Amino acid sequence: MKRLNVIFFISLFGWVYSASAQTTQPKDSVLLVKIYLIDIQRFLPNKQERQQKIVMLESLINKGKTLEKVFHRSQLSHLSRSFQFILHSLVLYKSDLKIAADSPMERQYLDKNIPLLLKQIDDFRTSNQ
Repeated sequence: MKRLNVIFFISLFGWVYSASAQTTQPKDSVLLVKIYLIDIQRFLPNKQERQQKIVMLESLINKGKTLEKVFHRSQLSHLSRSFQFILHSLVLYKSDLKIAADSPMERQYLDKNIPLLLKQIDDFRTSNQ
């Protein structure tokens, strides 16, 4: 009987722990996305050589592809679409840099839409506290 109580307690503790991990994980993961977006904002105005920008964009794109999974796991489709457009814009920006000097349209898109997504992330995080 004592062994059954211990097993029940451990099972209950495991269930409570997993339930709390599932509720906090989206907020923590979305915080990583927020930091990533802020990194992009810091990168954009930097005056660097074209090749350095391409390397940095490649790194940001790879990191973004990893973070994109955050939205699928936590089912945040309303944020996912905006994030995907930003990621696509980074890819286009990198492609334009490989061909030409700069891409003002992609930069304008990123400058306009990253703050909007950051606000949506902040709203999501405060609504789930």
